[in-house]
Amino acid sequence: MPFQQGENVGPYRIIEQLGQGGMATVFKAYHPNLDRYVAIKVLHPAFMQDPQFLERFTREARVVAKLDHSNIVPVFDYADHNGQSYLVMKFIEGETLKAVLDRGWPSKEQILSIVQSVGSALTYAHSQGVLHRDVKPSNILLTESGNVYLADFGLARMAEAGQSTLSGDQLLGTPHYISPEQARGARDLDEGTDIYSFGIVLYQLAVGRVPYSSDTPFSIIHDHLYTPLPMPRSINDKIPVDLERVLLKALAKDRPDRFASVEELVEAFDKAARGISPWDEQEAGASMSVETVAEPAVDPIAELEIRPRPRRWAWVGGGLAFALLSLVTFGFAMGGAAGEQVDAGNQHGSQRPAVASVDHAPPDPFDGPAQGAIPSAWQWINENPENPEAHLELAHALAAEGDLAPAKSEFTKASELYLEQANYMSAAEALINGLELTGAKPGDDLRVSNLLSQALFLGAESGAMFPAINALYDISPDWAPLESLDARSLLYVGQAEAAAGMLEGVLVASPEDILANAVMIDVLHQAGNDEQALQLTHELLLRPRKPSWLVGHLQGYQAALSS
Repeated sequence: MPFQQGENVGPYRIIEQLGQGGMATVFKAYHPNLDRYVAIKVLHPAFMQDPQFLERFTREARVVAKLDHSNIVPVFDYADHNGQSYLVMKFIEGETLKAVLDRGWPSKEQILSIVQSVGSALTYAHSQGVLHRDVKPSNILLTESGNVYLADFGLARMAEAGQSTLSGDQLLGTPHYISPEQARGARDLDEGTDIYSFGIVLYQLAVGRVPYSSDTPFSIIHDHLYTPLPMPRSINDKIPVDLERVLLKALAKDRPDRFASVEELVEAFDKAARGISPWDEQEAGASMSVETVAEPAVDPIAELEIRPRPRRWAWVGGGLAFALLSLVTFGFAMGGAAGEQVDAGNQHGSQRPAVASVDHAPPDPFDGPAQGAIPSAWQWINENPENPEAHLELAHALAAEGDLAPAKSEFTKASELYLEQANYMSAAEALINGLELTGAKPGDDLRVSNLLSQALFLGAESGAMFPAINALYDISPDWAPLESLDARSLLYVGQAEAAAGMLEGVLVASPEDILANAVMIDVLHQAGNDEQALQLTHELLLRPRKPSWLVGHLQGYQAALSS
């Protein structure tokens, strides 16, 4: 625990810990001179591994502390105590939107009030050049009096400043609400990122569940990147067509296809929810206030049938369920993370606001394997022996029945077929999913280790392999090739200095490491040292006992550098 109950932290006396997660721990504290309670959020000590972190933390905190809006939790102070960086925020009596949704569902007017308030907070922050980066129900605080606050502005950005295993080269955000560009590790984030995450919240409020939900964070990440958005009306047919269209636009995979601003999104959502077409130019000047807009005969949101979040079977999205990731390694505020577990607003002794009751649907029919899953999968394989998804379906069906050895074999076969298609991400997913479900380690099987190295090495150029890398740090952090593969992934998202530093550590310990030297060729080439890169390529090609896929890669490099 970073701070202890009763400890003095600057002018504040720690009262109690409210929660703890992968990024931060939150405490309730008392300021005697001002006679008020505050919430203190202290970032994880691992962030302090970067000697320049405090400077960047102070810079980011100063920006966030300048945000002055009625729907943003104000930051009062920021400092360092015994090597622990912390923020001091207003103590909010109330609870999070997540807590409300876990218990029931708000009324239509409550939903529209929440959307307007959060939208106003984001619009203001964007006008100040500040992104939130982690919009989700657990960061939306509701008070008994009806006030709505958006919390944790800048926390993800502050954490990103550190170069520990918690951040920097890792993804920050929450899987269910993360934008595709965040999932790819993009650095050029803009308002579109917050629009997407906010759009997920709107989808959840309107449809009754988040669009992507699976047993593992990586499966959810994959869906944000590649799986088409589940049509809202296919889940809840009471959703108006115009509201469905608003959600589709807000959650477009490509940023330019989304709404241009949060303000536009909120206006369109509000109109569609009230039965007014947001696409009719004649409606452009209509007021959206609760007082002046006439209620339609059918109350769209109030009439929605809110359904429980379904469990999807393991091969959802073509068999791409993935290994369970640790909160700390992935940097995700999911379940035990500070934003999820700590209701900066779920304070002791507060009354919960009343919400509409929810009639839950019967148990989800997909809460388990389908009847005859194994015979069905075998039939698919017999008809399509070179289809990796057929082998994945069989692998999951076998694993569900406890037949782990044949399941592992099918995961491996699927990966080989994906590699033949140069589908490196799916190849890595299949292998890591197999490792998780069978409890194996990549170093236990030379064939698996070789295939996984190939998929991660060659797939690094896509800039989208960080989730797989992070999963492996969780499954087997001592797997020998991991740091070299991590370095290549870093290199191809523009972090050449970090990649070189990681490689240096590997090569000091193992100067002959073939993968580390192969990645060093990339580092040298990107730095413009083609002569050294070519020389190292020649040396590696002369070495014995190289994997065949690496030989082909090096020969291609040799030809390119020699031309």
